[in-house]
Amino acid sequence: MKILQIGQTDLRSEVKLEQSTKWEFWEVEQIAEFLVPYNLPKKPARFNFAAVIFTSTVPAESLKMLQKFLQAYRVVILAGVQLPELVVRYSAWQVTQEQLPHFVKDIERDFFLSQYGDNAAIESVEVARSFQGDIKYRGRHQLELTGDFGTEFKPIATFKRGFYISEKNGIELWPVFEKSAAVELKFVVRLAHVEDIEIQKTLEFSKAQLDEPLILEGLDGNATATVSIWAKGQGTLVLGNINNRLTRHQYGTLIMGGQRFTDHKRQEFFYYFDPGNLKPPLTVYFAGWQPRTGFEGYFMMKRLGHPFILFADPRLEGGSFYLGSAEYETKIKAVIEESLAKLGFTNKELVLSGISMGTTGAIYYGSKIGARAVIVGKPLINLGTIALNNTLHRANEFDTALDLLLLQQGKNSAKAATELDQRMLQALKNSQLTAGQVLAAYMREDDYDGTAFHDLVENLQADQVKVIGHGYTGRHNDASNKVIAWFLKQYELLLQGFEREGQDETDQR
Repeated sequence: MKILQIGQTDLRSEVKLEQSTKWEFWEVEQIAEFLVPYNLPKKPARFNFAAVIFTSTVPAESLKMLQKFLQAYRVVILAGVQLPELVVRYSAWQVTQEQLPHFVKDIERDFFLSQYGDNAAIESVEVARSFQGDIKYRGRHQLELTGDFGTEFKPIATFKRGFYISEKNGIELWPVFEKSAAVELKFVVRLAHVEDIEIQKTLEFSKAQLDEPLILEGLDGNATATVSIWAKGQGTLVLGNINNRLTRHQYGTLIMGGQRFTDHKRQEFFYYFDPGNLKPPLTVYFAGWQPRTGFEGYFMMKRLGHPFILFADPRLEGGSFYLGSAEYETKIKAVIEESLAKLGFTNKELVLSGISMGTTGAIYYGSKIGARAVIVGKPLINLGTIALNNTLHRANEFDTALDLLLLQQGKNSAKAATELDQRMLQALKNSQLTAGQVLAAYMREDDYDGTAFHDLVENLQADQVKVIGHGYTGRHNDASNKVIAWFLKQYELLLQGFEREGQDETDQR
């Protein structure tokens, strides 16, 4: 890990660093000189500092040089140093000199550069042989147990898969479950050293403690955690995935500054807001399907320079297409609207975007909110049809579609598939995308949703919404590089339009 201090006096003697941490000190007057290796035209050095600590005021000219390298939520400013533009633009942390040694320890623990998340599905669950009730699987991601669990707590199920905890990084576990009111449960976590069967520590978490993610720290060395579910009472217990990710404690979920939301059914989504240059538009990117949990498109959106929001959906295997309960969808909409308000923008200064699964989120919430533009690559609208296509047209290639249908509609049937399709089509028919435009790159032989682009054209109000499409030959997973290049080109052209509008406003003033 690397930490950079910019100031007049080197403070490394005031902090105790781990052996693996490198502390670099740059004097304010030498910023331009120190930045030379990072500005080389052919092979620039990577500016991979976990945090940049400002202990002195920096002139505006030097700040301008640094701007393209700084990242939001990774800037620290010592109390009394007047750099208000960094506080706003980079959501900087502010600490006193007395707090600095402790904060540096937090940096070493939580400001790591990577992100990691995954989930343990119910296929790794073993039900206790002593349980005599009914056992029913709901697709690949829910296990329903109904019966008498007894009057005293006893183990009902165990995740056979262990959760790795490194010596340096703790983890967060978020178990997904539903239960009858008469059923009580607790989660029991046992920690052992890697490749050692001897239990070193046992932790118990009650239902009340499960309202927040379970944070597990490592032992003296790398460790493995095993999770078992204990229950008592009578009724039904539905077990789902256990979502697992590296924890950053209070500094963010998955990435620095990342936030999470969960509804009453413990269904999560993650979001991240970056103030960027504070100039219109606000750009929003919905992550595509991915087996590993995490934010997607960070560096792509950051390079655009403007404020942006990232969304990620960790449900099922790879995501659940950003649809959910009324509570779930209202919050996604609120995150976007609140960010617009924070920036002082209107929905005419909003651009939503995504590729593949991310297109569903961009189109759906673009229709709910209204936007200047929606930019999508390989749009997916008819989610029920995608599930039906998995049975023959694209046999067993994308089982998530069947799990999605079950999660959203409560059953797998042709009728349920039609109802799920209508959910998206109705959003298009009632779209708030008035005077907006939809830019879509689509596959002509798309084997997931072959009518998506056609449905965009047919269901959006033609007299108010401009739909521009570019078709590529191939199935859904073909020509990805071409689609991405087209996607980025549309962003480039759109942002040029905003820049011209900004210049026109300046000229008028």
